[in-house]
Order: sequence, then C-alpha cells, then structure tokens
Amino acid sequence: MDLNGPALAPPAGITSNLDNPPNNNALAIGVFSTCAAIATICFLMRAYARIFLLKKVQIEEGEILFQSLEEVKLTMAFDYRTDIMRICLSALLLAID
Repeated sequence: MDLNGPALAPPAGITSNLDNPPNNNALAIGVFSTCAAIATICFLMRAYARIFLLKKVQIEEGEILFQSLEEVKLTMAFDYRTDIMRICLSALLLAID
C-alpha cells in the first residue's frame, strides 16, 4: 500500500493534479475582504454616532473593536499564506496605538 499517492486511479477522462489542485482561494479572500470592509464601515458609523452625536460611550464599543480584531487575527492564523491581511492588521494595530 502506497501512502504517498492517491488512493484510487482517477475516473476515465479525468487527469489528476495533486501538485497544484484548483481551488477558490482568490474568491474566498475577495469575499472575506468585502465583508470585513463593510463591517468596518458599519462599526465606524456606529462609533461616530455614539461618540460625537450621542456623546455616550459604553463598554460595548470596546468589546466590538476587540472582537473584530480577534476575528481578523484568527482568520490570519488559519490562512497563514495571506500576507496582505497581515500587513492590513499591522497597519490597523499601529493606527490604534
């Protein structure tokens, strides 16, 4: 039994590509980036309304900020190949400090 290859031969008419299989990483990164941008805009609108219009800041704003940064950090930990997200997170953390 050879464990360094496929378990079965590919079906007739199909060529297996085990070295560089096709995937949808670019689509996933695009969807995640779009959702993260929309969530960031919503958070900034809420923060603006709370801080400048209502003049009332509660602990929820800090919790939202902390959880969103944790989500980005966990996402980057699971997809270690995404250097752009690391750069964006570093820039965001530097802007916060």
